[in-house]
Amino acid sequence: MSYSRWLHSTFYTFWNSGSPEDQDNNLFTCFYNLDSHHDFTFKECKEIIKDPSKLQEIIPDINLDQEQELAGYMKKFVSDVENKFANKECENCGNNPCTCKKSDSDFCPNCHSKPCSCDDNI
Repeated sequence: MSYSRWLHSTFYTFWNSGSPEDQDNNLFTCFYNLDSHHDFTFKECKEIIKDPSKLQEIIPDINLDQEQELAGYMKKFVSDVENKFANKECENCGNNPCTCKKSDSDFCPNCHSKPCSCDDNI
């Protein structure tokens, strides 16, 4: 998923990769020119959101406005990753069982073939 593109930003940023088991292994990639980029870990993004000035150590010549802009994209990335891990998907059909609120069945209401792993079930 892209958070910013060259047309409207100094940066091209996107959710690069991730581990289905561990949210901390998800990467936010930022291209700050055509041949230079940095892959930020989930943990780094959370730290930079708290203190965007840390970007000065990573991206040459970044200004205050750009720090704030990039921290905003990182906030969206962190939110997306946290939401993905908070709402575990059914292993079989990929639907979000946290919306299923299972009642009488122990199976995913969408695919009916695997037990629902939702922790929020009734």
